[in-house]
Amino acid sequence: MTAIQATEDEIRPHLDGHHHHVSIAAINSPTNLVLSGDPHTLHTIATHFENQGRKTKTLNVSHAFHSPAMDSALTQLTHTATTLTYHPPRIPLISNLTGHPATTQQLTDPTYWAQQLRNTVQFAQAITTLTHHHNVTTYLELGPHPTLTPHTPDTTHTIPTLHNNRNETHTLLTALA
Repeated sequence: MTAIQATEDEIRPHLDGHHHHVSIAAINSPTNLVLSGDPHTLHTIATHFENQGRKTKTLNVSHAFHSPAMDSALTQLTHTATTLTYHPPRIPLISNLTGHPATTQQLTDPTYWAQQLRNTVQFAQAITTLTHHHNVTTYLELGPHPTLTPHTPDTTHTIPTLHNNRNETHTLLTALA
């Protein structure tokens, strides 16, 4: 997986002919996304954008999530998801698949949950939906490092709970404060 400073429109032509090997894993902001899939193809695309002075970063991950490399796991994940009991949600959720409010039908469908592994994460659209349609102004990033905090708009306040190379207790207590 590789993060690239580029727009979706700039990336799409580089994916032509590679759809069975590489896909857009996440759209984190209008100008930052993550590609996932074949390492050689990712390197070629990243080099193209680096040569334009754009930032790229190879992500340290165990698998090429949200890419065709996950297709072989979808059947088993869907099967496992069908064994769970689903209930209508009591609080609204924003779908990572659409970036819009999730429906009860989506959230109680095992296939929907399996598709989380394979399809593009629509983080930028989710933040837009929350900010502009639900008046959310403050976000709390739960994770080992503030990877998405930099991608939230300047009009919002985002608080990371942990940070690499910083004392966990201090960082968490600072976030809570």
